[in-house]
Amino acid sequence: MLNKFPNPVIEARQQLNGRLPGDTVLKILMQKMRSLETKLSVLEDYIKELNRRQGKLLPDLEKKMARMSLLLENTKLVVKDLMVWKETIVSNYFHAFSD
Repeated sequence: MLNKFPNPVIEARQQLNGRLPGDTVLKILMQKMRSLETKLSVLEDYIKELNRRQGKLLPDLEKKMARMSLLLENTKLVVKDLMVWKETIVSNYFHAFSD
């Protein structure tokens, strides 16, 4: 059964602090929203700083990667030449003893 009479304890609390329970919840939510907005602002500043730093580093990394790629290509050519040289030496060696 529902009690049709107001709860005197709840009424006394509301009268003492002058607020309704919904006001307290709203105040807490607003504080949390302000805190989230502040944290979001700090996060945005941090991300901007990271982007700025990465923007400076990327051209250097691209240059280094191009240099490394060129060195790798040169190394591949040297290895290919060595393989041809080895095959020539082995072929000449076997031809010298097979005659």
